Amino acid sequence: MIRYRHTISLFIKKHLLALVVLLSGLMFIDGGENKMDFSLSDFDSELIVEKEGKNLHISGNVFNDGVRTEEVGYQLEVERTGVSGVASTSQSGVIEVEGGEKSKISGTSINAAKGDTCRLKLIIRNELEEITSTSRLVITIK
Repeated sequence: MIRYRHTISLFIKKHLLALVVLLSGLMFIDGGENKMDFSLSDFDSELIVEKEGKNLHISGNVFNDGVRTEEVGYQLEVERTGVSGVASTSQSGVIEVEGGEKSKISGTSINAAKGDTCRLKLIIRNELEEITSTSRLVITIK
C-alpha cells in the first residue's frame, strides 16, 4: 500500500491560533464584544493506492485539522497511460468531516499493466469552493 499525505505546517496553525487568542483577550480587556467568527479549519488530503494483481485500488482520506465539522467537496482524477492507450476516470462528491478527524472518500479501481504510468490527483474544496488541498502522485507499474 502506498500512502501520500499533503500536510500544511502545524507550526503556522499554532501561531495563528495563539494570535487569535491574544486578540480575543485584548478585545475582552478593552470592553469590546468578543465576536470573532472565522474558521481555523484546514484540510489535508491523502491518496491511498493498493495493488492487487493487475488492479490498482485508489481512494483517499480528507483530514480536517480545524475544530468544527465542515462539508467539503472532493474530486479524484485517475489517468493511466500505457501501450494500450490512455484511460481516465474521475469521481467527485461532498462529504462532512468532523473537526480533528479524517473521512474516507469513495474509491475507484483501474487495470494497470507493467510499464503503465498512472497519474492520480485528489482535490479538496471548502464550502466556498476554494481549493484547500491537492495531492498528486505518479506511479509507474513495474
